[in-house]
Parts: sequence; C-alpha cells; structure tokens
Amino acid sequence: MPSQVFTLGGGVNDVITEGKSLVALATVASRYSTLETEVGTDYTVAAGKQFYVTKFRYQSTAASNAFHLGYGDDGVQNSAAAPTNFVQLTHDFLSLVSNVAILDNVFFIIPAGKLPAAFFTGTSTHILTLFGFEV
Repeated sequence: MPSQVFTLGGGVNDVITEGKSLVALATVASRYSTLETEVGTDYTVAAGKQFYVTKFRYQSTAASNAFHLGYGDDGVQNSAAAPTNFVQLTHDFLSLVSNVAILDNVFFIIPAGKLPAAFFTGTSTHILTLFGFEV
C-alpha cells in the first residue's frame, strides 16, 4: 500500500509507492563506486525528487575497513577516481569484524539529479546496500 508524505501545516506532497535498495561493490583499496539498482544500472535521483537514505547494510572481508557515503554527478564502479563533484556526507562507518554485516538506521538526503556513491577504504572486498525512498 502506498504511503503518503505530509508537510507540517500543508497537504500531501507526494506518494511513496515502494522503498528502494541500492548496492555498491568495491574489491580493492581506496575505491569509489556509485550505487546501482537491482538490475545493475547506476541509480540517479529523479528530477524534482530527493532520495532519503534510511538504513544501510555494510560488510567487508577484513576488519578495520570503512566507507564514506556521498553523491556525485556521474557513475563510477570500483574506481580510483571519484564521481565528478563528489560530496561526502559522512565520516567513517567502520567494519570492526571481518565478514560480519553492519546494519544501521541513518538519515541522509541525496538531491535530485545526483548519484549516491561511496568511498571504500582498506584492502578487501566491500559490499554496501542502501535502503530508502524517493520523494
């Protein structure tokens, strides 16, 4: 069932029809990756909308690796180069134990026309899933 989103003192702004999950992968040290949809295409926030990140799941094959969440203007996959105009939203989210997933509630907003992206530190394989909705 769709959810309605309201503004305090206002009417309905938009309808959320479904949540989104986006995935990024990096396999070597110090790499950027934009997040992709379940069909493997870079996700771009639609014009006039914002993507609200509400939860993440992060797993690394080594302890003490981390990621920073942000967004940019273009897609990169497992790249030493950042997306154009990369904006970093967070500091380290750290993996304390190898091969154990971290699941945490967060709240970040990715603006219209931008691609959510992550910078991964450390020398192992990283998998990041973002959960959220676009309004």
